Amino acid sequence: MRAALLVLFSVVLAGCAGVGTVLVDDEAPVVTIVGGMAATGTGTSWRVFYFVDRRTRLCALEIGEIGGVVSCCDVWRLREARPHLRWLSAEKCADKPVAADQK
Repeated sequence: MRAALLVLFSVVLAGCAGVGTVLVDDEAPVVTIVGGMAATGTGTSWRVFYFVDRRTRLCALEIGEIGGVVSCCDVWRLREARPHLRWLSAEKCADKPVAADQK
């Protein structure tokens, strides 16, 4: 419950945070990274958040109100996320496919 409240609180704080901002509570396992804005194609844009759960080693992505679990190797490509993904490295993520826009 505390972690869920931290995530909610982090998302509210991140509304005022800049791109690349990392919100960390050392007592909680979840790290929030502000990824910037994603254009919707309709003239509006949504805030992008990445979440790293250091305890379960799961990563998630939230764009606007839509979110889901993603590969931690995809999140590892963000320089700001790497200190919080200590179980990964360039070698471990090398065999993972890279998104077309990152080639």
